[in-house]
Amino acid sequence: DKAAYMHGKLARWQEDDQMMVHFQSKTLSGKAAVRYGFNASSLTKVVPATSRTYSRDDLCHPSPGATWGWHDPGYFHRSLLSGLPTDGKTKVFYQYGDDVLGWSPVLSFTATLGADPSATVNVILVADKGVSFNDSSSFHWAEPQAWMTARGMEEHAKQGYNMILHAGDIAYATGIEIKWEAFETEMDKVYQTGVPYM
Repeated sequence: DKAAYMHGKLARWQEDDQMMVHFQSKTLSGKAAVRYGFNASSLTKVVPATSRTYSRDDLCHPSPGATWGWHDPGYFHRSLLSGLPTDGKTKVFYQYGDDVLGWSPVLSFTATLGADPSATVNVILVADKGVSFNDSSSFHWAEPQAWMTARGMEEHAKQGYNMILHAGDIAYATGIEIKWEAFETEMDKVYQTGVPYM
């Protein structure tokens, strides 16, 4: 569904009791939000999202991003959840979306452990990932095995990691805007593990 909310991902924020939820949509309803709670069937807290987009004019190079490489990016939304437990154990359940375009499935993450100098932090670190195309094409700087990196990140994230840090050179889009959509789609299962991705 072109209007549905998609590509939801988490990011640690400035305080231990905060988590940022990012998500996207092709259209704008003006009502995007995240609802959450500590029981999957009772998401009683609601945080409205801020929304933004960009246009061809915002791109720094005229071609290809503003010409043949342009792809309407839709809208980017984010909601900051605050006042979360900091015990490193509590499960937080959430959904993103609204009553107009629909809600995501109920997802979850484990609350962050507050500052503890003796705690072990397990981090997945990745860089230079690129993106594979579902049809195995190798159009414009393809990384045909990038999907394997995404699946590896997904499997490792399920094993108790605290966060994923992506150090750069994300999709190698270089002005080909549709590559961002392909990258996000390839990463969706990683995002759904509930491990913050930054």
